Amino acid sequence: MKNLKIWSGLVTIFLLGVIVGVVTSNIVIRRQFEGFMRAGPGRIQHRLVMETLGGIDITPTQRARIDSIMTFVKPGIDKISSEFFLNMRTSVEFQMAEIRAVLDNEQRIEFDRREKKLREKMKRLRGKQRGRRNRPEIGKPPLPRDGN
Repeated sequence: MKNLKIWSGLVTIFLLGVIVGVVTSNIVIRRQFEGFMRAGPGRIQHRLVMETLGGIDITPTQRARIDSIMTFVKPGIDKISSEFFLNMRTSVEFQMAEIRAVLDNEQRIEFDRREKKLREKMKRLRGKQRGRRNRPEIGKPPLPRDGN
């Protein structure tokens, strides 16, 4: 009887740990994804460069040139991104209309209800304010590029 209580307790603790782990990881993943989507490609580009440079000892002059390069490239990345999202929206709208045409009336009502709910959720996610997270290098005016 005593062993059964011990094993029951261990199994319960294990299952609670699994549940807490799954819930926590879902929250963390969701927040990372939402942050990724809100940050936009310019911020993502900046983060990728900074991650790549992490641990490399660069001089202030090198950092200034790197910042200048990233500032110079950012408008092009933003343009590509906006074109991508415009094309993506058009394709998704076409896809949804084609799928809706396949459904019967009752299925369309449910499909429309779910689509509306999804659009509202996406609108809420896009509406969240972006934070700078105490990163002073964001928003600095670009440094002049020299001929090197």
